[in-house]
Amino acid sequence: HLKQGPQAEQFYKKALSLASNQNNWFALMDIYRDFAAHYEQEKEFDEALTLWTRSAHVAEDLADDAAAANAFISMGKCVELNGDKPRALVYYKNALELASAINDSDIKAEALSRLIASHSALE
Repeated sequence: HLKQGPQAEQFYKKALSLASNQNNWFALMDIYRDFAAHYEQEKEFDEALTLWTRSAHVAEDLADDAAAANAFISMGKCVELNGDKPRALVYYKNALELASAINDSDIKAEALSRLIASHSALE
């Protein structure tokens, strides 16, 4: 795992390359999510946002609306932690729309909760 340092990051980069070369889109989405979570923990929000965005694009290509919605929530968290609450609202709204479309109550609840909290912080 990435917490184990530079050698682990090299393995992840190799896995990313292999997944890309083999068109293994599900593995690619997982790798993007793992990298994004790592950068989020390291408070490198711009890098995390880039990878969450890639994960969301792959999820959308795979028609995996739950994964895309979760990626949008994570994208919102990254920009919110970077101080851009209006942009976070857009990501949370996107997540809520996707979660509503697939009737996923857990994702809807999280997106709605974050949407309310971010909106309240703007007032």
